Amino acid sequence: MRFDFDDDGKVEFIEFLGGIDGKLQPTIYGVSVFQSKADTLYNILSDENHGEIDDSENGYSYGFLNISVGVFRPNIPKDVEEMIVEAEEDGKPMDKEEMEDEMKKANYWATIGIGIADYYR
Repeated sequence: MRFDFDDDGKVEFIEFLGGIDGKLQPTIYGVSVFQSKADTLYNILSDENHGEIDDSENGYSYGFLNISVGVFRPNIPKDVEEMIVEAEEDGKPMDKEEMEDEMKKANYWATIGIGIADYYR
């Protein structure tokens, strides 16, 4: 976990960093953050947000501005598909375990952050 404090020493942001394999498994809106597929959680947060979403990171992270929640993942599915093709082209194909690990990173969120009102603005 990570905490950010304002100038007065009050918590203004909390981030869960463990991802799908972490010991802390937070829930939000009744859904397990790290055990739910990335698209599923995105849709729930989008519905709860009722407005603008910062999608400037092209799928790696999103900031749900109205609810002050952000999510991040190190890969997106397209990255993994490209990795697999490049590895095959280089004559060093990825093994099944490596592909599964990379797909897990692409299909589940690695972190979620919750901030005070307007934290992501």
